[in-house]
Amino acid sequence: MRVPVTLMRLGRQSVRAPKLPFPGAVKLRAAQIAPISSFDRVTAFPPEQWHDLQAFRPQVLVGLQADLLHLAAAVKLGGVDTSSVDHAVFVLTECGDQALLDVSRVVLWQTFGVPVYELLVGKQGDLLASECQAHQGWHIEANAEFFIRNGELRARACGGHIETTGLAGYIETATCACGRAGARVMLEPAPLDSETWNELAATA
Repeated sequence: MRVPVTLMRLGRQSVRAPKLPFPGAVKLRAAQIAPISSFDRVTAFPPEQWHDLQAFRPQVLVGLQADLLHLAAAVKLGGVDTSSVDHAVFVLTECGDQALLDVSRVVLWQTFGVPVYELLVGKQGDLLASECQAHQGWHIEANAEFFIRNGELRARACGGHIETTGLAGYIETATCACGRAGARVMLEPAPLDSETWNELAATA
């Protein structure tokens, strides 16, 4: 069911270095394609160090959509070995940025051969919501709250300032297909332009 347009208060616990929302993630080698890591026990690899990924042998990759696509291009050219990645790819979407495109999801899945999940993060790096493992929306994190204003999803972490997401959708409270309780953010699908349709057709 859809929740009325009211504030969703889901706790205000402060989390300085969030953990990846993946079962057993603390036991996995995870690499973030960025100069600085945003998560606990995740090692940062800026572009100039991508050649070190083969020795590090990450099982999980984390990064912004654009950075992961650049890495995927380098992998396809044979310049970077990521064959050790065998669990997941997490795409970070910052509030205000474009959500993960279907064509980008396909490219990442075809390149790395593992499930791709999207994480919504605030401007200060707070983890606000994480895509369901069954791909049934984004589970809202315990330290975040969501509401809708002027047709747009807004978020707030740890009782701090309100973040504009730039996304349209609604808040779902029914039990998720994955069995996880709690509220989820459900995005309204964005219309695809002709260029995106062509890119999707090329990856089919």
